[in-house]
Amino acid sequence: MFMSFWDFLKSKSDKKRLVVEKEQFRDTFILALVHKLRTPLNGARWALDSVINRQETGENKEIINEGYNKIISAINTVNEILKIAEINSEDGVFELKKEKLNLCVIISDILKNLDFLVKKNDVTLEYDYKCDPITVYGDKEVLEIGLTNLFDNAIRYSPKGKVIVTVNKENDVTRLVLKDNGIGINKEDFGHLFEKFFRGKNAKQTDSNESGIGLYITKKIIEMHQGKILIDSKENEGTTVEVSLPVD
Repeated sequence: MFMSFWDFLKSKSDKKRLVVEKEQFRDTFILALVHKLRTPLNGARWALDSVINRQETGENKEIINEGYNKIISAINTVNEILKIAEINSEDGVFELKKEKLNLCVIISDILKNLDFLVKKNDVTLEYDYKCDPITVYGDKEVLEIGLTNLFDNAIRYSPKGKVIVTVNKENDVTRLVLKDNGIGINKEDFGHLFEKFFRGKNAKQTDSNESGIGLYITKKIIEMHQGKILIDSKENEGTTVEVSLPVD
């Protein structure tokens, strides 16, 4: 017995609905776990806050400080996951809390937070920390999440290499350029760079633990700020990322 055209469409629709429902359940489950993590993490932070300023010396102080920094990093990660989930929601309720921002300060803060990765990967970083102030209008927390993904990628995928960061103002546009001489991107992967959960062949080989959601979220964040992102790359030669944002 053959399936009618309408039955076929209904079958396709039912399968699509089941996929969507499974994705919604997965996302809800993950978010519930993330929310659950916030309480013990903040509790651990409070406990360490109570002893961090005691007159500890030597190895004890080093252990306490290391634990405190790890907890702060975990709390920041949890908050980023929640923010990304908000940005990525389909109900359209997310709104940016825009204000005047100094892009040079934001970049400096991001690079300081990623200093551990620079040292770990033995990367030479070139950036003028004394660059002239350039004002953009945006949501500081959200914009930092998007740009951090780009800096993280450049540093992570350029082991023992060089990352050059420049930022300048051209008329009514701010241009941020990240240029590295890292692993680059396979040309077959270019058409999928901004797809959710996509990871290129070279990226998988270099670091198998990433989620593949970074560029997807970053593009969305930049576009929410009326900006544009362009990527040029050659496999095994490096990648150049250019972000354009309107000047306030």
